[in-house]
Amino acid sequence: MLDVLLSLPNAKQLETGRFNLDELVKILTEALDEDYRRNKILQLTGDTAVLVIECLDKVSEIGSDY
Repeated sequence: MLDVLLSLPNAKQLETGRFNLDELVKILTEALDEDYRRNKILQLTGDTAVLVIECLDKVSEIGSDY
């Protein structure tokens, strides 16, 4: 799970758009496809949970433009 979290862009990168969208989609899709990782994501709290939620929001926001 730590590898997933470390590979996510930080809040500043999300805000400025300086991240690889395709890589972010890949990371989150793989994490959400595995039950173990999905459950770990659901258990996150604090700043880590906020970052994951912001990443998911960004991916869904950009994805809806297509």
